[in-house]
Amino acid sequence: MIFSTKDISKVVFANKRVLFVMLVVSLAIGIVFYINTRSESLTANEADTVYQSDKGQSNNSFGNDITHSKTLNLAESKQVTTSYTQWKDMIAALGIEQLEDGELEGWHQFLLDPDLPAGLNENQYRFLVNQLLNRLRRIDDIESLVLVLADVYRNPGQDLLVRDYAIQHMGLSMGTLIGQQQLQSPGSPQSAVNGEWLEMKNEVEEVLWAAVEETNTSISGTALLALENMVQRVDFWDEPEKARARLARVAIDIANNEQASVVARITALQVAAKGEQADRVLEAARTIAGSSQNHVLRASAISVLGMRGTAEDQKLLLELLNRGDSRLQVAVRSALEKMDQRKDV
Repeated sequence: MIFSTKDISKVVFANKRVLFVMLVVSLAIGIVFYINTRSESLTANEADTVYQSDKGQSNNSFGNDITHSKTLNLAESKQVTTSYTQWKDMIAALGIEQLEDGELEGWHQFLLDPDLPAGLNENQYRFLVNQLLNRLRRIDDIESLVLVLADVYRNPGQDLLVRDYAIQHMGLSMGTLIGQQQLQSPGSPQSAVNGEWLEMKNEVEEVLWAAVEETNTSISGTALLALENMVQRVDFWDEPEKARARLARVAIDIANNEQASVVARITALQVAAKGEQADRVLEAARTIAGSSQNHVLRASAISVLGMRGTAEDQKLLLELLNRGDSRLQVAVRSALEKMDQRKDV
């Protein structure tokens, strides 16, 4: 058989279209996967960018500009031009040697000061903050760190991503604290726990619920994930059932909010799908799956239908499959496979 140039062009065009569709679908799946497996650090690409921007500047000393002193006023040191590698080395050294008086407080002031360190770009600063928080959660007094993170979040002058990190690490820190509290007072009701713990616990609740309301940024989704993890710890809440119901209700409201950021809505859908208000979750997922203009958001809603949907939703998925929208085919087929594996459909 001899193919004409026109036939060959059609084949080439079709292959390019398939590659484009695969890229879009991969993006949708990647975002949903990111939500469910959020890392404690920046992505490898971001870290590599930060490293490459400072590659070759490393040395074993901290130079004349900044002294590796444990009593250093780190907030003031932000005004001194210092390389990314020098800051990184200082953070990496935390906890290796015995901490001196005032050292942790100095790093707390570093976090609380919203100014960008001289000589660093935003990505470098954000990476350093995240690395610092990872270190402090292992060596710091967790109660003190949580209160610092609350103040970092509350400062509107802080970098948006740094405020997001504050919420993320607050959730992780509270997980550690809850575990410690269980060891100290196993089975004790919260009313029997010391007053300082209760005061801090109430502040954390206030901050996380406030952060959830920032629906125009990624912070809302981060707070939802922190709360989702915490509502599983019944020992943290005075009324755990009410906390779970509130989280499900708020998540569904955000998923339905067309003014909220796409990332917040995707996260909200996934969180709500694990909650107890199945009817409202499915109503939101059906609406988004059938009419949203954002195909990544639609893919998230379709996955919710696969997790929680009914036999009627199976018909909706088959209808979407038959429409032939190539951008949603993988998500629809995956949802249908999930439904086939479930015993309640």
